[in-house]
Amino acid sequence: MRAKAEISLSALFSDNMILQQKSIVKIWGYGNVSEKVGINASWNNETYFSTTDTDGVWEYNLATPLYGGPYTIKLTGDSTLTLKNILIGDVWLCSGQSNMEMPIGGWGKVLNYEMEIANANYDQIRYFNVNHYTSNQPLQDVKYFKQWQVCSPKTAEEFSAVAYFFAREVYNKTKIPIGIINASYQGTAIQAWMGRDAFIANAKMKRITDSIFTDYKTWEQMKNAYDSAKTSNSPPFRPQDTPTVLYNAMIYPLKKCSIKGFLWYQGENNVGGARLYEEYFKAMINNWRQTFNHQNLPFYFVQLANYKQKTTDIDRSYWAELREAQAKALSLPFTGMAIAIDIGEADNVHPKNKQEVGRRLALVALSKSYKRNISYSGPIFKKVKRKNGSVILFFKHAKRLRTNDGASPKGFIIAGNDKKFVHASARISGNRVVISSRKISKPVSVRYGWGDNPDCNLYNKYDLPAAPFKTDSWDY
Repeated sequence: MRAKAEISLSALFSDNMILQQKSIVKIWGYGNVSEKVGINASWNNETYFSTTDTDGVWEYNLATPLYGGPYTIKLTGDSTLTLKNILIGDVWLCSGQSNMEMPIGGWGKVLNYEMEIANANYDQIRYFNVNHYTSNQPLQDVKYFKQWQVCSPKTAEEFSAVAYFFAREVYNKTKIPIGIINASYQGTAIQAWMGRDAFIANAKMKRITDSIFTDYKTWEQMKNAYDSAKTSNSPPFRPQDTPTVLYNAMIYPLKKCSIKGFLWYQGENNVGGARLYEEYFKAMINNWRQTFNHQNLPFYFVQLANYKQKTTDIDRSYWAELREAQAKALSLPFTGMAIAIDIGEADNVHPKNKQEVGRRLALVALSKSYKRNISYSGPIFKKVKRKNGSVILFFKHAKRLRTNDGASPKGFIIAGNDKKFVHASARISGNRVVISSRKISKPVSVRYGWGDNPDCNLYNKYDLPAAPFKTDSWDY
């Protein structure tokens, strides 16, 4: 006979949480079989009822008001449970690899981290940290490292720096409480964050997961197969490198959660595979929207920052190719990109200026999601026109083009039909850039910022940098 259980909730619900405003929020938990559970929310003092099923699971769709609080939610059944200090606001799900996970303090230590932590008195910002976890099957409840925490100098050190600076900027501009759910895992590739459904629509991608789930039913089988095939130079088996495993354990369990949108910073582990990344990224965005049953959920992401030593050599750049693959996701509706080509570090794949990364993500959200009349992007290539041996480039977000150092525009290379690039001369003409080279009489292609750590200086009047681009469709 099953023992009596105390009424309880999914790990997502605790004191200090933020619930999505003006929405139907699904609240769910556990109790005794056939137990009648009362849910009383203090914002309207109405009591609603749900009954646990044969597995002892109950849920209720609760309507939330305009942002505000604090409130309480009281649950009554065979036992009682009260959640306190609840705010109603906007909840953003933040994910990716180490540059999203990087904390303000701890191993991250962003610019001026001690001052940032000391000044982190924002009780209207709350933070939920999903634990690192992998699974070869979708899980029903999330594993957490820390449940909802109120932002303060005592707690902020562990917060994702990008997520915190994003939340701070949005809160300061809107005064809407901001909840952050951080589900990130350092050193991971995008394939691990995609559900199996994301692979099925694409034959090439489907073969990847079919072989995994047909050949290996458990982690132990997969690890044994890997160990038997590895050489002395092979890295250790890492389950987090396997397609779908982070989606299954860290994203899918959040699917009932009502959120404002997604924030994403990832790509370093996919450098060298840009062609597939373009397909993966779009498929993942659609997959997550389907998982959350909301095709219009905003998805805002950070384009990879500049990295490695600067050089004047014109070589193939896998980092530039990955940035282009990321930018192509802007063809999907309700997406936005924070350009970071000017705030990386040559010798650090985890640049310290996360304040500006978070601010630029916030600009995208403030414009697109909060309908503020602000500029949110640097210049983005729109079209090209060729005239008298020169190339004229047209841009979106190009109001009052300028360089950030007062010099002529740099970072442009040009090629003819032979695909041999040379450095180009550039001048700004209104909201356009005119490119030429004495070495190329019939230009075919122009590229900008096309390098791991390019030396480029084109901005708009809002001090936002131009995104790297190429006008051609050549492989590399």
